[in-house]
Amino acid sequence: GIIALCRVIAEGMPLPSLALDPATRSAQSERLRREVWMFMQILRAFIAKAQVADGSTDRWAGASSFQFVRDFLSHFRAIGYQLVRSNDYERLDPFLAALEELSDVDLLEPKRLGVAVSECRRFYEFLEELFGEVSQRIELRGRVFDRKDATETLKIYLGKS
Repeated sequence: GIIALCRVIAEGMPLPSLALDPATRSAQSERLRREVWMFMQILRAFIAKAQVADGSTDRWAGASSFQFVRDFLSHFRAIGYQLVRSNDYERLDPFLAALEELSDVDLLEPKRLGVAVSECRRFYEFLEELFGEVSQRIELRGRVFDRKDATETLKIYLGKS
C-alpha cells in the first residue's frame, strides 16, 4: 500500500528503500503464496460441501444446513476479499455478485448455490495460476513451499489443532 501511494503522490521519485529490500519482498511474496494456498483449501472445502448439499431443496430446511455457507462467507471476508481485490481478478463482479446472493442464507436456493460454486471454481483456477506465478518470483527462487507449515497455519486460523 505504501509503495502504491508513493507512486501516485511522488510520481517519478525513487521508491522507499522498503520496496527495494530483498528480505521484505521475499517475506511479502511468501505471505501471499501462503494466503493463496490457504484460501484455495477453503474454496475446495466449500465446493465439496456445496456439491453434497446441492441435491435437494429439502436439505435446506434446518438453519444448521446453512452453516458451511456462513463459514465460507466469513473466510472470504477475512482472506479471500483481499486476494480478489489486490490481484486484479477479471471476474470480480460476477464472483462478488454470486457471493452476495449467498449472503441471505435464509433464502438460499440450489440455483444460487450452483452459480456460486461455478464462480468459486473459476476463482480457484485463478488462484492456482496466481500461486504458480508467485512461486516463480525471483525472491522465492529455490524456496520450496512448506505445505506442512501452511497446513498448520490454516488449522490455527480455522480454530482446529
